Amino acid sequence: MGRIRVRAHHLDSFSRFSSYDLEQLGRVLVSQNYTDSLDHPFVAYVHKIFQRMRQPTQRILVVIGEEDIICRKCPKKSNCQTLHPETSDLFGTAFYDKDYLTGEKDRKMAREYNVQDKNEYDSSKIFEDFHDALVQE
Repeated sequence: MGRIRVRAHHLDSFSRFSSYDLEQLGRVLVSQNYTDSLDHPFVAYVHKIFQRMRQPTQRILVVIGEEDIICRKCPKKSNCQTLHPETSDLFGTAFYDKDYLTGEKDRKMAREYNVQDKNEYDSSKIFEDFHDALVQE
């Protein structure tokens, strides 16, 4: 089991949806307009990544504002303001802030999960409460 590269805000997605089965996760991804169907390959892909992250010894390299293992297969990748900030409606205006678009959500989640950009952690260290609950089941 090699390490996986994960954006900090995807840590929160994992915490919220990792216990979902394939259909439940599919409903979430459809409702957030990532896919248009429950059987889209991206649903199974994210589910598989979350299953890997459930393993306490899974190594996770946290990144901020950069493509990760989930972004790589995202159907919305070409329109992603984080990966392509020039697609923002604010691009070219005085209000445009590339740094905000490319990393603020990740920086916020990194603070909440007490992780740092480009550092590697065992899943059990990032998600202590989650893994503690699994052990108690």
